[in-house]
Amino acid sequence: VSGCPSGILVADLTLLAIYLVEASFGD
Repeated sequence: VSGCPSGILVADLTLLAIYLVEASFGD
């Protein structure tokens, strides 16, 4: 059951990481 939200969490964390990296290098 915990496998369902896991995919969403991973995608969310990935997008968040990319956003932070983009903001860091974009500055």
